[in-house]
Amino acid sequence: MKTSEQIRQSLLDLGPYASSREIYKHCEAKYGTKPSPQQIYEAVGSQKERRAETYNGRELMDVKRFCRQKFNGDFNRLNGALRVVISMEKNGTPSGSKTNYGTVKPVFLKDNQ
Repeated sequence: MKTSEQIRQSLLDLGPYASSREIYKHCEAKYGTKPSPQQIYEAVGSQKERRAETYNGRELMDVKRFCRQKFNGDFNRLNGALRVVISMEKNGTPSGSKTNYGTVKPVFLKDNQ
């Protein structure tokens, strides 16, 4: 099997959210090959492109509208807020509970937002 085929198979095994580093480690563990970043890019495209293909245009426009309405268009603040929420979910901290940052109030969105 060629290196490019191994890279493509690794992406299928790992899923569309796999990073280039994860693909590299999978190829190394499963096939014993060490693909270069250029080989990964040529075989499956950039990591950014692969992630962008998992969202449709409607979802992206909804995120953009939400950012404008709730965060005054500041994507860095939205990114920070999402990181806090994700870390809370990973650590098993329920929404609305006390954290080191004070009380976090859950946000409920209307269906049309």
